[in-house]
Amino acid sequence: MATLADSFTIASAGARRYIWFKLSLILGAALGVLLLVQSIRTYVYVSRRLVEEELRRDAMKLAAELERQIRRTAPSGPSELASLLEDAWKGTEGRCRWVRIVNQRGEVLAQRGRPDGDLFTPEQVRDMFRQRKPLSIIRWTRDGQVLVTMSPLRVRLRYLRSENAQGIYPALEVSLYLESAAGAFGLLRQNLIINVLAALALLGSMALMGLRLGNYLRGKQLEQQLELARKVQQDLLPSPTAASGSLEFAGECIAAWQVGGDFYDVFCSDDDQVALVIGDVSGKGLPAALLMGLLHGAVRASTWFGTQAGHEAASSRINELLCARSSGERFASLFWCYYDPKSELLRYVNAGHLPPLLIQHDGARPDSALRLKEGGPVLGLVPSAEYRQGVVSFRPGDLLVLFSDGIVEATDTSGQEYGERRLYSVVRKNWGKSPAAIRNALLDDIRSFVGNEPLRDDLTLVVARVAITDGPLR
Repeated sequence: MATLADSFTIASAGARRYIWFKLSLILGAALGVLLLVQSIRTYVYVSRRLVEEELRRDAMKLAAELERQIRRTAPSGPSELASLLEDAWKGTEGRCRWVRIVNQRGEVLAQRGRPDGDLFTPEQVRDMFRQRKPLSIIRWTRDGQVLVTMSPLRVRLRYLRSENAQGIYPALEVSLYLESAAGAFGLLRQNLIINVLAALALLGSMALMGLRLGNYLRGKQLEQQLELARKVQQDLLPSPTAASGSLEFAGECIAAWQVGGDFYDVFCSDDDQVALVIGDVSGKGLPAALLMGLLHGAVRASTWFGTQAGHEAASSRINELLCARSSGERFASLFWCYYDPKSELLRYVNAGHLPPLLIQHDGARPDSALRLKEGGPVLGLVPSAEYRQGVVSFRPGDLLVLFSDGIVEATDTSGQEYGERRLYSVVRKNWGKSPAAIRNALLDDIRSFVGNEPLRDDLTLVVARVAITDGPLR
């Protein structure tokens, strides 16, 4: 039997799995954050440092080319200097917003384009000439971001005179668009953007899993409880193969889900009468299993042996109970009978169940076998319904087959149902075998017929035979 210790064992095993699951979520989130931070840092480095360095190299190339032109032509006045600057401007191919030449005091000697004012102070310009180190700054303009550099030129403009020198050393100020160099790193930036998106997707997945973790854990706990409920439900069933007094039987109950709404039972009364019960609650899963437990308990608790009136009254009481508890949403079929070995009679009530098959020892054909139909409607739908007890002879060697609708309605891959005639045929072919062998032959034939199709309903089968001692079966 399933015990409280089983529940604790399942819960503790699940808790250990959940700890590893939570640690995996934390590790995944940490890796996502690390990947995101690293990708952003790399992206910023590429977008800023590498682009700036590329633009500075372009500015230095422009300054070096201008130096060569000044040395070669030795401009004699502002117009010639402006002409050289115009040639340098044309070589930038739209990548440059402005370019100008200034003196050591920051005064403009020549320019092309529209500068956004003086970006460097006179002190910064003087320090640049003294230290021979270029200046650079990034500014926003109407057309986008630009990198502005100022580099001292290592040539003198001889047409200029000052109080302390024969000539003056100029400096070149260049403004280059950042986007003009970004194209060179387009593929690298694209990969970095993909990395950022992948990191965000990983973090999003971890966050979503974390938010859904509670529901997931509750679902897993429900699965564990369903597994425990399945064990409890199986413990309620009798042994699949046993003998009760003079009656041999074999049964099987296969749930389509973890738990089901089918059940069967075999037990003896105090005066050696043998009860056979099979029930089928509408639907599948946990709701059907709960109602099945109620029905099973009601059958066991009822006093229905001995008299016809008692059996019929017990059927009516169970019907009223289910009508009150299920509110018409669910119903159940029930076939319950008891066998009296003294009178060799089987008394039964069929409450909307598929009629069991009774094949008598006189060699009757399956299609002429008795179908036990006497009784009334299904339980739980019609309040105040009346039920009638049926009586049939049940002698040594006679065979009784009880089954749920999941047996005959099992379908193959083409949607064809197994049907009662196939069931009768298998029973007849295995007539002389034990109830267990007949049960196994039926289940094997059903599995072969269904193939890989999933079960649509619970399968319940009970095969019972009155023991015979005066010779073999025909």
